[in-house]
Amino acid sequence: MSFAPFTRAGEYNEFREHELRKRQIVLVDGNLMANNSSHASGQSARAYQSGYWGFASTTQPTGADTLGNIALANAKAMQLFGGESRPLPQEGYQGEHGIACQPNWSSQQLIEWLQAVTDLVRRRYEKVVSVTTVALDEYHDKHIQNSVGAREFNNISRAMAYLKLTVTDKDGKPVELGHVISGKGSFGNLDLSMASVESQLDGLYEHLLAKREAVHAKGGLQTVVLAPDLAGILAHEAMGHPCEADLVLGGAVTGDLRGQRIASDLVSMVDFAHSYNGEELAVPVYADDEGTPAQDVPLIKDGILTDFMHNRETTSRFGNAATGNARAYAPDDEPLIPIGQHSCRLN
Repeated sequence: MSFAPFTRAGEYNEFREHELRKRQIVLVDGNLMANNSSHASGQSARAYQSGYWGFASTTQPTGADTLGNIALANAKAMQLFGGESRPLPQEGYQGEHGIACQPNWSSQQLIEWLQAVTDLVRRRYEKVVSVTTVALDEYHDKHIQNSVGAREFNNISRAMAYLKLTVTDKDGKPVELGHVISGKGSFGNLDLSMASVESQLDGLYEHLLAKREAVHAKGGLQTVVLAPDLAGILAHEAMGHPCEADLVLGGAVTGDLRGQRIASDLVSMVDFAHSYNGEELAVPVYADDEGTPAQDVPLIKDGILTDFMHNRETTSRFGNAATGNARAYAPDDEPLIPIGQHSCRLN
């Protein structure tokens, strides 16, 4: 890992080189509906000065000096509005982390595999009236450095196959259900053998036929039992996003609730950084896109709202320890605080 010397005139300065490659292939009933790929790369810089941030990005190889000066000029322009400068955290991560990828599948190989899955469904499940098969993968390479000493390289690689079956109920209305096969690395890292896929499709089909006979939920206040996947989605959307500290500053409902009970004492929720129970997560983050070491963040402990997820700025505003939750999805994105990988458990 090689970095050029990095010095800027702002109170804090940051530079990122970022490459993002994505692919999407979709078959509906064996018809190729989408075969898309994209490749974006660029550089971005941020500067913090007198309480304001300046940001600049480009798709051209500009370099830290030129781009950093533009970012600093943007930060200085905002000082016309006044403001209060706060000292930012000084943690700077050094290291590199990547995902070991097996040789990836070509788009032609993926199309042939999606078609083979479609043919399998048609032969095996007589009540299926439609089948959709999707292949998605994406790869991020990020080099990040800043004025507090961070020098990091992050690679995020993941692949996903999505299988959706549709049947009709007694009234002829469509009922559908999907299943995901996903993991770190490339499609070469996934078990996409027909034997494995057939076993998973059998479970999906059985669940779909049961769903076809399901009754509609009653309105009003009810006691419910949620499947893990649904519980995770609700936890992510209903509690994860309101615990992003930048949204809290913007008026999220959680703003005045730290230290208060918001759930049963059976509920605890943690945003994990890179590992859980001795295993690396699907999208491990050892350091965020501000060069801050990533930490696990307990959001709810025994029903009590305990903390929020922070970037450098919100860390200084809330007086918290730095948690390393700032991430930028695309090369021209400024790092924000997205909810990552969390666990909602019953004690």
